[in-house]
Amino acid sequence: GLNSNFKASPSRPVTMYINDFDQNGSVEQVLCVYKGDNSYPLVLMPDLTGQIPTLSEKYKSYDSYKDQTISDIFAPELLERSVKLDAYNMASSVMINDGQGNFNLIELPMMAQISPVNGILISDMNEDQRPDILLGGNFYQAKPEVGIYDASYGLYLEGKGDGTFETLPGKESGFVVKGAVRSIDGLNIGDDLYIIISKNNDSIDLFKVNTK
Repeated sequence: GLNSNFKASPSRPVTMYINDFDQNGSVEQVLCVYKGDNSYPLVLMPDLTGQIPTLSEKYKSYDSYKDQTISDIFAPELLERSVKLDAYNMASSVMINDGQGNFNLIELPMMAQISPVNGILISDMNEDQRPDILLGGNFYQAKPEVGIYDASYGLYLEGKGDGTFETLPGKESGFVVKGAVRSIDGLNIGDDLYIIISKNNDSIDLFKVNTK
């Protein structure tokens, strides 16, 4: 989704470095985001020095840490040995197969961007021979510096048949889900389709699809 501190583009990706930075047998991950023309670790100083205690000698105050890039913190040869992963597009999107072996990346509507998406179900909910999408998300265990992701109440996207989707509000679709959704599954019982919503540390929600 786009409603977060993780802003990415082809020229300014969100980057994760993975390595055993202090050679203690435990692998660490350092996530970096751009601010202006430079990429900085998103992690706060106490969290980084707690994860990699060898850095506590280098950074003894917030002032000494505040403008440090990933290249300032770690030696070039250590970064070269690290696994480096880049994310260039944070938008929740679909890839549409054109039938010719090509895929078109299509960004989903704005309401699909307000929270992380963890549960996805693609099915023809209204029996118009076009695939629709149900989405659910939220994440409550995020660090304070990035904020809690709790803006989603589930989302029904009606497929238009041309690779685009229309957002139906919950009061119209009847699909409203509270909590940290982790998966959305469909279950056919006879001629009826039921939607099963599982959530983190919570009870299951059950919806019956009514197309009549």
